[in-house]
Amino acid sequence: MAMSDAHDDAVDRLHMALGEQERLQGRFHAAINTTGEFGAYARLRAARKEVTARQTVVDNLVGGRVGSQAWVNGRAVGGDGSIFQ
Repeated sequence: MAMSDAHDDAVDRLHMALGEQERLQGRFHAAINTTGEFGAYARLRAARKEVTARQTVVDNLVGGRVGSQAWVNGRAVGGDGSIFQ
């Protein structure tokens, strides 16, 4: 996949994640003070994490840091000489 294709794909995925976050934000606000509030909050929180992850991918592609170090399950992976590049 060419770099511009990867970037375009990453931006599309970010926009989809942002749309989902916005949708879930509305559902959370509608669920406040109901029995569904906690579930709505959990879904919104997961959506926010997804947006953060998608934004990181876009930032890495724009910044030319593809293959740089990242955190996976609390451990640093990647970087120079890593098999995770």
